[in-house]
Amino acid sequence: MTWNLGTTFNWKVLFLPVRGRGNVIAIAFAESVDTYSMKVLRARAKQLDEQYQIEFIDFIKDIKRNNGSVLKRVIKA
Repeated sequence: MTWNLGTTFNWKVLFLPVRGRGNVIAIAFAESVDTYSMKVLRARAKQLDEQYQIEFIDFIKDIKRNNGSVLKRVIKA
């Protein structure tokens, strides 16, 4: 599945492991999608975290930790 997603989305795919569940969420980006700023994503994650009491900040950390060099294709430092 990883290979299919990678080739379809030009390797602009991030993976978010679901803690304690063994599942992985794949987030794929179309070629025309702009690169996101990590600063903007963290700010938005903080807002969502406060609004919904869901660990969006942890999601950002997990995405960063689990995606190595692929992260640079989708998110700016």
